[in-house]
Amino acid sequence: MNSSRLLFAGSLFAAALLSSCAIPLTTSQINRQVCVAHARSSYDAQSKLPMKIVNVSVATGGSRVVVEGQIADPNAPKPKHGLAKLFAAHGSAASGASAVAASSAGPASAADAASSAYAVPPGNAGAECLFAGRQLTAFQWLAPAALAKKDAAAK
Repeated sequence: MNSSRLLFAGSLFAAALLSSCAIPLTTSQINRQVCVAHARSSYDAQSKLPMKIVNVSVATGGSRVVVEGQIADPNAPKPKHGLAKLFAAHGSAASGASAVAASSAGPASAADAASSAYAVPPGNAGAECLFAGRQLTAFQWLAPAALAKKDAAAK
């Protein structure tokens, strides 16, 4: 009898403890949500093409948030899986691997990789938010150029 009362009291205590453990959001998490929402609303007001958020980077303390997106072109052809198509065309993994090695080797591909490491390729979007605490103090588009130019002209 005493053990069942102790078990019941213990389970009530555990339930009360777990139900009162609401974890508050940090400033970084709130600023991340605010910046993503602001980037989405700003983009939707200026473009009809869909944008998918692919990465959000938050500085320590949430003072700077960068949102990266991918702008989809609905008229572009759908990408096909390159390796599966390549293996099917060549018939084996060995010939597919040699074809991949031959197609990726060349002086132009190394130069393209080095130059695209710092440039924003077409189809990508980036926005930056600056915060003072939880207050949004600045917002600017980093890419694409059309949105970045509109932001610069508005200032």
